[in-house]
Amino acid sequence: MGCLKCGKETKEEQVFCESCLTSMEQYPVKPGTPVQLPHAEEGHGAKKQTARRPAPKLEEQIATLQKLVRRLLWVTGILLLLLALTTGALVQNLFAAPDNNAIGRNYTTIGSTGP
Repeated sequence: MGCLKCGKETKEEQVFCESCLTSMEQYPVKPGTPVQLPHAEEGHGAKKQTARRPAPKLEEQIATLQKLVRRLLWVTGILLLLLALTTGALVQNLFAAPDNNAIGRNYTTIGSTGP
């Protein structure tokens, strides 16, 4: 059986190992105080170990970062091209406007016919 505090192996009748018992003696609990103990499978020794992927090698990290930089350069180039095209279209619309749409000339008059 494992210690409920640290997970070390204990004797069959003990709930805590000797080292945990000595550390808990420093902070005694009054008799009659309700104490909730974890289930045996929730103890520290029963934690499920998850396998970690090994860290990639330095060359692999450099290659991955180089790919990322290339992609970012492509995206930046495309965005700059779109910005240039949009700016060109705006400038063309502002300065190449026909005279009848110029500021102050956005109306037409109807000639009056007199009697």
